[in-house]
Amino acid sequence: MKNLSIKIKLLILVSVPLILILILSVINIMETLNVKENLKITKNRILEAEVLATAIHFVQIERGLSVGFVVSNGKNNSDKLLSIRQKVDSALEDIKKVYASTHGDTSVLSSLSDLSEKRASVDSLSINAPDTNAYFTKNIKTFLDVALIIPPLIDDKDGRNIIQAYTHLATSKEALGQIRANLNSAFSKNSFVEDTFFKFGGSLGAYNVNLGKFDVLASDKVKRFYRDTYKGESVDKITAMMDIARSKGMSGGFGVEPSVWFNEATTSIDLLRDIELELYKDVLKLADLKIEKTNSDIAVLLLSLVIVLLLFFISVIIIFKNITDSIKNIQAGLFSFFTFLNQKTDKAESINLDSKDEFGQMAKVINENISSIEKGLLADANTVANAVETANKVKAGYLNVQITVLPNNPQLVELRNVLNEMLVGLNANIEKSLNTLKIYATNNFTSRADKASLEGEVASLIDGINNLGNEISTMLSSSLTNGLDLQTEASTLKQSVELLLTSSNQQAASLEETAAAMEEMTSNVQNNVAKSNDMALMATQTDSAAREGAVLASRTASAMTEIQSATNSINDAVAIIENIAFQTNILSLNAAVEAATAGDAGKGFAVVAQEVRNLANRSADAAKEIKAMASQAANKSNEGMNIATELTRGFEVIADKIAQTASMVQDVSNANREQMQGIGQINTAVTQLDQMTQENAKVAAQADSIANATISKAEAMVQDALSKEFVGKSNIRATQSSTTGINATRTSKPVQAAKPVVSKQKYASNAIAKNSSKHESDVWESF
Repeated sequence: MKNLSIKIKLLILVSVPLILILILSVINIMETLNVKENLKITKNRILEAEVLATAIHFVQIERGLSVGFVVSNGKNNSDKLLSIRQKVDSALEDIKKVYASTHGDTSVLSSLSDLSEKRASVDSLSINAPDTNAYFTKNIKTFLDVALIIPPLIDDKDGRNIIQAYTHLATSKEALGQIRANLNSAFSKNSFVEDTFFKFGGSLGAYNVNLGKFDVLASDKVKRFYRDTYKGESVDKITAMMDIARSKGMSGGFGVEPSVWFNEATTSIDLLRDIELELYKDVLKLADLKIEKTNSDIAVLLLSLVIVLLLFFISVIIIFKNITDSIKNIQAGLFSFFTFLNQKTDKAESINLDSKDEFGQMAKVINENISSIEKGLLADANTVANAVETANKVKAGYLNVQITVLPNNPQLVELRNVLNEMLVGLNANIEKSLNTLKIYATNNFTSRADKASLEGEVASLIDGINNLGNEISTMLSSSLTNGLDLQTEASTLKQSVELLLTSSNQQAASLEETAAAMEEMTSNVQNNVAKSNDMALMATQTDSAAREGAVLASRTASAMTEIQSATNSINDAVAIIENIAFQTNILSLNAAVEAATAGDAGKGFAVVAQEVRNLANRSADAAKEIKAMASQAANKSNEGMNIATELTRGFEVIADKIAQTASMVQDVSNANREQMQGIGQINTAVTQLDQMTQENAKVAAQADSIANATISKAEAMVQDALSKEFVGKSNIRATQSSTTGINATRTSKPVQAAKPVVSKQKYASNAIAKNSSKHESDVWESF
């Protein structure tokens, strides 16, 4: 591209928008043609939906008339069936014609291939009403399913929404037809049969839902027509009758005349059909208007394209000639000027162009600049030479230099001034940095270089010097602080070591006293073992006496049990006597009854019977007294047996307690023996602690020497830090003044070695000899 001439570039520049205009115009025309084709397809789909809607409507009417004909055994609707069947056949033929022109799938009619056979069955009454209704309902559903497929195939949004609105309206109309059939049967029988109520509920829901969806998707014009049409007496009546059926439900008793319901429902369905027809008028009119608008858009696009192309070519030719002429003139003038700049000629020729456009203005400016540039070139050349000389001095390390020659070019003047200011500022900043470093060389790190508003590497240099002073001050502050802290900690360490040495000596003395106390404790434990053995013997004897008392109490309980058994036997005998007396009394009563029946001949026998009765009563009374006495004896024997039982339990508890006491005494004795073994181990531990204490004293003496050396090193660190000046030194001195007593706490008194302690090994050996056992090591480990 860079090798092409301006003329070729202008041609390319003109050709690109021209090609783009042509491409966009063709694309726009093709899109418009595509829209037109889609609108034609949309119209075909609308026609398919319209003929399907017509067929569905007439098939719904034929279904209602056929069911009524079958239910009435041929009495009703015979005069209407022929005409509606002709309309259905005509609608099916229309479907075939429309699908043939739109190239649609006519397999939708295959479900009605046996329509003639079903009509013959209806005419001969060889099919029942439910089967008739099911056949026509199935075919109506097939048509509705095909209608539901049509909207997704339509690209036009408005047409698609209207056809979707129709599918919901047709579904609602079909649901109303189902409701008409269900309620016609229910109102005839004055109740719902089997599951017809639930079918009615489902159909009613579909009816209301689909009417709502239709109202959302339909156009404003169709909505207004729907609200103006679907109202009035018939709609109000079917709504009221459906509410009655829904509220009374399975209980029945509707009180609605079937013929009234059927006629009003049919009228409402016809109103919905009128809305369908209006909907299709609206959508077909909309499709025709959009096709006409598309044709107009195509014509306008073609005409506009021709006019734009003509205007474009005329304008391009005129502008192209003007631009190329101006460019040629400027090109000639620039060639002459560049020849002058390259020192091939002594004079630059002016550009011969007097136009008022941008090229003319450019030529005027170029001519003015040619004359001024010619004058300023010499002054600029002298300035550049002076600048080169100054730069060489800076390169050699001299910063106190300036560019003295004044150029003609304002930019070079500004550059000269900026470079001189830069050299002055750089020299001043370097001097500040050098002065600060000289102060640091005297061990005074409190000085800081002023950065002011500097930036870049010089600012970083000054920041680095200041940061160096800060870091050195921080380091010296840390050294001084750490030295002072080390002095304090070393003195504290020395005091702690001296305290540890003193404590070790005191611990050795305490261990001597502990060994003596352990010997006395061993003697006391031995005495406790002897006494616990005596207590165990006494507990065993007491346990034997308690068990003998328990045996005697058990024998007493056995005797009381035998007495209770004898008393129970007496009670059993008395019960037998009471039974005999009762039976005797019954016999005497029967004898008295028989004597009374015998009259005078039985009087003597009645007297005997009375005496026997009296004897039986006295026997019963005596038996009651004996039973009462025997019961009292049984209670007493029970009480005695309970006392003997409690006595036995008491002796058993005493025996158990004595056994537990003996066990506890034995445990105490065993514990005392184990305690003796532990004391022996303690003696050994005391001896080992004594040896370790002496070692600790030696270590404490060594630690004291190390503490003294640490204090000396800390003092040297503090003196070195105090000899330098740095930031924060005064604060640390204030802190130091509060700790001046640190050195005073140090003592020059040498630490004495630990005094050897005489071990009391003899006590430990005696205790071990007296109390050694095979569990000695276990006792020591637990201790």
